[in-house]
Amino acid sequence: MSLYARLVSEAEATNDTRELARALTEWHDAMVLHQRHVRRAGVRVACSAECPHATAAALWKEAREVLGQAADRLEFLRECAEALEPVT
Repeated sequence: MSLYARLVSEAEATNDTRELARALTEWHDAMVLHQRHVRRAGVRVACSAECPHATAAALWKEAREVLGQAADRLEFLRECAEALEPVT
């Protein structure tokens, strides 16, 4: 069970929490692939509007609204949301 699914199971299971868990799982997979690509490139790559960094801030805000203090456990999401601004 992923961290995101576990958070939902610990929170009140609503459509909002289930949708958030789905979106976070999808985002997490995309972010891991993005970070691997950046590491392989060996240089800092400017992020586009489609980069997972672009959605991290919105997901972090939504997680705090939906999960309250439990969102504090989403350290990877928070770090990515705060890491850099997407290039538009």
